[in-house]
Formats: sequence, structure tokens, C-alpha cells
Amino acid sequence: MGGRFRVVESLLLIFGGKSDTELPKLASVMKLNAFQLSMVALGIGSTLLNCSFFRSRVIPRWLSLGGMVGYGCLFFGAVLSLLGILGASSAIVSLLYVPGGLWELFVFPIWLFVKGFRAETGST
Repeated sequence: MGGRFRVVESLLLIFGGKSDTELPKLASVMKLNAFQLSMVALGIGSTLLNCSFFRSRVIPRWLSLGGMVGYGCLFFGAVLSLLGILGASSAIVSLLYVPGGLWELFVFPIWLFVKGFRAETGST
């Protein structure tokens, strides 16, 4: 199920990244909203992925819990920006993106390189 949200995120990033030479203000707002929508999709999909990691225990629970918290913050920041409660370039929204970004770029990849997934050994 999380893969569907990653596809939506990718499509929103692709179509949100078009040149805004025509109707610059409207295109700029649409581009920003498309980015925020892709962050909502990323937050939902990655939170669901980490929930499945938590339940299956293929990685330690503290690591999957960190991912759930990080992507929950990212989702919350994107929603606040989309609703106009906070500006997209506000420091609070930027800070809400940090935990998910750190988990995705550093914590999880390093864990996978060093430890990998916990392999289930079935008895035959």
C-alpha cells in the first residue's frame, strides 16, 4: 500500500516541477502546492511502511518508530503549509521536515549497510 503513495509522490513531483514561465504567480503557487502534496503522499506512504517494519520486526522497533515519528512530522508540516496555517518557507515547516529527512538519508541507510534486515530462519 505504501508503494502507491510513492507513485503519487513521484507524479506530483514530476508535474509540479514544470517551468512556470506562463502565468508566473499561479504556476509558482501550483508548483509549491504540488510539492506539498507530494510531501503529504511521502509522509503517509513512509509512515505506513514504517508501521509494517514495526509489526514485522525486520528492523529494530526503535528504528521503525523513529521513522514513523519523522514522517509523521513531515506529513504534519506539509498539511499545515497546504492549509495556509504556516508558510511553506517558514522555519517551523522546515524543522518539521528534518526528522524524516535524517531518517531517510542517514539513519536507515546506515543501519541497512551495517546490519541489514533481520532474516527469518524457517525450520524445515
